[in-house]
Amino acid sequence: LYRRLSTLQDDADIEGFAAELIDRFGPVPPEVEQLLGVMAIKTLCRRANIEKVEAGPKGIVVVFRGKAFANPDGLVRYVAERGTFAKVRQDMSVVFIGDYEKPTQRLRETRRLLRDLVAIAERKAVASPPPVKLAPTPPPKPPVPPALPPARQPFRPAAPFGRGRR
Repeated sequence: LYRRLSTLQDDADIEGFAAELIDRFGPVPPEVEQLLGVMAIKTLCRRANIEKVEAGPKGIVVVFRGKAFANPDGLVRYVAERGTFAKVRQDMSVVFIGDYEKPTQRLRETRRLLRDLVAIAERKAVASPPPVKLAPTPPPKPPVPPALPPARQPFRPAAPFGRGRR
């Protein structure tokens, strides 16, 4: 069962698997429901090119594999729409701020967020080349010091002293 669970591709597959478990073994315990939720998150991560997701009581952090996302413009719009509740870190991970005290809330909100990211990634991936690397903004160049004035030539008299014009 675990091997089959690891090959599921989307929410419909996972729901079908859950229905099969219920048919074979009766009502599933909360631990199995949580396992199915985690597997759903894993399938969404694969589809959105996400390497790591961390969900805690204060928010969700998403790290993209190879710092690449299939639709960077869509991601930027998505983050901008969230205002102060989302930001991109220097390491190109994205932080979504929220209040998720209970583990069930974290699981539910992580799944919702990843569904949004999959939709954004797949919308662009249909009509575009491979993912574009998200590169950090290069640091500003240091200011160039002002040019020095041309060097002054030492004073040289036109004729040696003692010789005058005659």
